[in-house]
Amino acid sequence: MKTNDFEIVPAPVGENAAEFRNKAIKSCKAKYIMFAGDGMVMEPGMGEVLMDEMVSSGAGLVTCGYDIISDEQCVYTTPEFNRRVLDREDMLCRYFYQTHYQGYVWNKMFKTSVLKKHRIRFDTDIPGSEEMLFLIRYTKAIHDVVMLPDVLCHVSNVGEADIDFELEAYIRMQKKLWRHEDAQWLCEQTLELLEMEAEDL
Repeated sequence: MKTNDFEIVPAPVGENAAEFRNKAIKSCKAKYIMFAGDGMVMEPGMGEVLMDEMVSSGAGLVTCGYDIISDEQCVYTTPEFNRRVLDREDMLCRYFYQTHYQGYVWNKMFKTSVLKKHRIRFDTDIPGSEEMLFLIRYTKAIHDVVMLPDVLCHVSNVGEADIDFELEAYIRMQKKLWRHEDAQWLCEQTLELLEMEAEDL
């Protein structure tokens, strides 16, 4: 979906998700960009709500609430009840905060200008972890984030097979990022989160 002000990049089908999204960033002419996820349903007007907040607040990133659906039942809803403004450091911690996990791109709106200025792209060599690294790089390039409590997107449940895939992705990420300035912290936090999720299965 494209408007003059924002573009929603559809969930990639049949090709590398990172490459698909990177092509969309390169060609994007809109001020703001969003990335839909596989198995995700957006509420009508989600883009407009996030864009209105981006414009009025001037924030570098805006997120909304989400819920997780399994067997047609809601099994999780993000716990925020009020609009919140976070600084860069607080948001970086949120990417590893299990109670309101924010390590996905599909409930967020980004500034296209920031992505292009800082050459922020999805890493094509670490499938399964590219969203986390993308978010960290983006967040380090901005100053503040607005979190809206409105539940505007719905996603399918993450099962045991997905956890196994993410653990494999963690190993690939660790090998790939050993020289990255955030590698040790990123890998340690990701492994801790995945171990906690695996214990809950």
